[in-house]
Amino acid sequence: MILNFVLLATVGTLIATGVYLFLDRSLTRMLMGLLLMGNGINLLILLGSGSPGRPPIWDRESLV
Repeated sequence: MILNFVLLATVGTLIATGVYLFLDRSLTRMLMGLLLMGNGINLLILLGSGSPGRPPIWDRESLV
């Protein structure tokens, strides 16, 4: 459970930092912000998928 909280805090930090950098006027910082937001969203998708080996649809059993 602690691991999920740490990863969720990491997602929040990545997305918040990305938004902050994306709102800057410098093109380099905007691109870095876009990359950070993309990494945070990808990590959020991985966290939302659940534990390994289980199907992504709830209330279903795996075929393994």
